Amino acid sequence: IYGFRGADVQAYLRARAELLAAGATQVVLGVNRRSTAPLVAAVNRLLTCRSAAALATLAARDQLAPDDPRRALHDQLEATGDPFFAGGIRYDQPVTASGDVEADPALPAVVVLAVEGGKQAIEAQRTAVLAAIADELERVLAAPPRLVRHGQARPVGARDCLVLTRSNKESAEVADALRRRAIPCALAQAERLYDTDEAAQLADLLDAIAAPRDRSRRLRAWVTDFFGCAWDELAGLADVPDHHPLAEPLFAWNALAQRRDYERLFAAILDDTRFVPRALAMAGGARAIVNVEHLCELLLAEVAASRVELDQLVRRLRGWSRDGERDRPDDGDLQRVESDGDAVQIMTIHRAKGLEAAVVFLYGGTGKPPPSRPDVGIITGDDGRVTAVGRGPGLDRAHASEGHEYQRLAYVALTRAQLRLYLPHYAPGATAGGDERKAYTPIQDALDRLAPGGVVPADAPEFEWRPITTPAPALAPGPEAVADLALTWPEADAALPGLT
Repeated sequence: IYGFRGADVQAYLRARAELLAAGATQVVLGVNRRSTAPLVAAVNRLLTCRSAAALATLAARDQLAPDDPRRALHDQLEATGDPFFAGGIRYDQPVTASGDVEADPALPAVVVLAVEGGKQAIEAQRTAVLAAIADELERVLAAPPRLVRHGQARPVGARDCLVLTRSNKESAEVADALRRRAIPCALAQAERLYDTDEAAQLADLLDAIAAPRDRSRRLRAWVTDFFGCAWDELAGLADVPDHHPLAEPLFAWNALAQRRDYERLFAAILDDTRFVPRALAMAGGARAIVNVEHLCELLLAEVAASRVELDQLVRRLRGWSRDGERDRPDDGDLQRVESDGDAVQIMTIHRAKGLEAAVVFLYGGTGKPPPSRPDVGIITGDDGRVTAVGRGPGLDRAHASEGHEYQRLAYVALTRAQLRLYLPHYAPGATAGGDERKAYTPIQDALDRLAPGGVVPADAPEFEWRPITTPAPALAPGPEAVADLALTWPEADAALPGLT
């Protein structure tokens, strides 16, 4: 799961093997407390290619004596099926549902949005899936089911719905599609918070507060969005007195910083500059507000941990922005969603680790990531990490290793939902059936194994196969239509002088 952050799966596997060999006890987290029983059964079916009844039979094998002849039948059952995972981490001990979560009314656990027809352009298929996601969201919000946890029920709202994508570009596509349908949504940005304009501007402002008589620092602070001065105004502000309306707040804030009353300092900055109402009047203002408030929280946490002076805090903030990953607090600087209101959440699968939502949709992952170096790949295997350079068997192994990571990423996507999961199924050609370099391939292949030809087996009642169609291509007008235009539009001769 954390391979995209540089974590080494093989290092974990080796450590686990060494501990078990030394007599350590392996503890299995075998109970799912997030999802309904039908949803757990459906996800288990996709991950193991086995029905709930078959999994129950396998579980019973562990209660049999080693010489019991029935174990052979169970072993034969275990050997059947096409495994979801091909790498070193497997799903060999499927979880069971705790029963803590239920849907009211009962829902199909997994709805497959299946694009009908033969081989079609992937863009047309993606457009159809986007439209289907918007349709389903409208249905859910118009007649919301209730999420029942420990006997307490509440209706599902927009903020209980989550759309997961492979990339930021796909997240933006989803947001555009939902906003065109007037469905409230909030986009979670994967860009690092310390890389934003808000981080740079807050650093400039705090720099001026630390030294309020420094001319260059004051001028830099005044052109930030906190003050909003125009660049052509700066020449007249170079030598203003300390009691000037722009300079006076810097001294008042400096007094708070001297007392290390940072909580009041950040509150005063937002109140005195009227940053929030002014930001709301600008494009992208909601994102700016969320980022600034998030930055203030992180800086307060840093001050509480290290008791630094303001100038040290500024240097630390600039260092986090400048030094990339080397000196940043773990995960806290990922941007938050734009709104805490009742809005559908949109984010990448990587961003969703540890999160849950009542209703989850998957979108995208049908294209290969553009490699920065197409002839260079990383192989993660038993012998550690190896760089493969040049086309050949080494690069093929690197692509397979990349496919293993996509399998683990698909596991994250499949296990976020509490009540219902929506999965696209693309027509031939979208994921090139078995192309391990496309992120959605593991799920597409699992759906193909579940329902060959779109026929869901009778022992999989948790699934609903819902066909969708691609939009008809727009046809260019023929000569007759152009002639009709000339007859019905009197101004055509003037607008198109060559038309006859």
